[in-house]
Formats: sequence, structure tokens, C-alpha cells
Amino acid sequence: MRNPVSGTRLNRASAWFVLALCSQPAFGQVGAVEPAPQTVLSVPALAFSSVELPRSDSSEPDVPVEGSTEPHFGESKGLWWSIGGGAAFAGRERDYSAAFMIHYFLAENFEINATLGGWYHDQVDRDEDEGGDGEVDTGSGQFAFGFRWHFVNQNDWTAYVDTGIGLLVAGDEVPDKGTEVDFTPRAGMGVTARLGDSNARVDIGLRWQHFSNGSFEGSDDNPSRDSAMVYAALVFPWGD
Repeated sequence: MRNPVSGTRLNRASAWFVLALCSQPAFGQVGAVEPAPQTVLSVPALAFSSVELPRSDSSEPDVPVEGSTEPHFGESKGLWWSIGGGAAFAGRERDYSAAFMIHYFLAENFEINATLGGWYHDQVDRDEDEGGDGEVDTGSGQFAFGFRWHFVNQNDWTAYVDTGIGLLVAGDEVPDKGTEVDFTPRAGMGVTARLGDSNARVDIGLRWQHFSNGSFEGSDDNPSRDSAMVYAALVFPWGD
């Protein structure tokens, strides 16, 4: 008669043996198969290699945008405006001005301009030696036009010569013993310079400034005045 305990032990031993034999091929192939962790890690590495990082090389020059509407100072048909002031000196007499000016370029670097402004005239009483009261200072309004040629234009700065004439209407005689209406011819030269990266410019110049009535009431009533004038203004593109 068969012993059931012995049979059970035999079956258990056979099962362990079979399990050992079945596991041998798997362990033998460990070195031939790429480990799973390496295969998993290669996926993000491959994805990362395809990402293009943004360039931070600031040495490359800026490329102008095609069709840019940035105004170029001196360009034909360009329209600009300015506001400024100045002071004219003739011996003991002084003339101080404030003005608004429109600049229109008829051609490349050649402009026509129109000015609307005012003056304060610090004058000498011409009857001072004869007991005059000395109250001869007065104010005036003026309209003028002129021409300006920017014979050097480097975009960031220009150099120019200009000339013009205006009509002045004063509250009293200019100069003293003259008339209340005068002509104001002028001529001079100056420079403009761009302010940083903006389109605004500064305008600085020196000119000869004249005040007289042109002898339209006779030469005896035309005590003209010739002055050296310095002026400065800020210039802006129209519509900017």
C-alpha cells in the first residue's frame, strides 16, 4: 500500500525542480536584454534633444521692420513742428521771444517754415538824456515765414543755414521813436540733434535779427535795431 506522506513530499520536490528549470532561460538572458529602466529613461532624453532653446545672443544687429513708418527728418514732404524761444542782444537793449513753428520739407533737406510768436522788448528810452520817463518797454505779436537748408544730414544730427522775414505788431514803438508795425528779417545758422531713441530733436542756433519799419513812414521815423540772437527749440514730427 502507497504511503500518502511520501507521495506528497515527492510532488513538492518535483514542483520546485520544474520551477527552477523554467526560470533558468530568463536569468540567462538578463545580460542580453536591455534593462527596462534604461529603455524608460531614453524616452525623455530623446524628447529633450528635440527642444530648441531660445537664443540670447544680443550681438546680432536689429533688422529694420519692412514698411516701418518711423519719420525721417529731412525727408521730402515731411511735416514737423517746434516750440522754443530766444534772446536778441543789441547794446543795452534786449528782445525776448517765444514761438511756435511749422516745418514742411519741400524737397530733401530743404524746408519752408511758418512762425507764430510773441516778443518782449526791453528798450532804451531815446529821450533819456532829455528827461524821458524811461517807460518804453513793450510787447508784440509776430507772424513770419522762412526757408532752411540742412546742408549736412546725418539723421542723428543736421547742420543748416536759414533766412526769413516777418511782420510785427507792437503795443508801443519798436524801437523807441519808431513805429508800432515793423518788418523782422533774419538770417543765421544752427544744428538739430536727435534726443536718444525718440523722434524728438533739439534745435539750437545763432542768427542776425533786424527790427525796422522799412522806412514806409519816412527815414526819420525808422530807428532800426540789429541784434545778435541765440535761440533753442524742441522739434517733433507732426502727428507722432
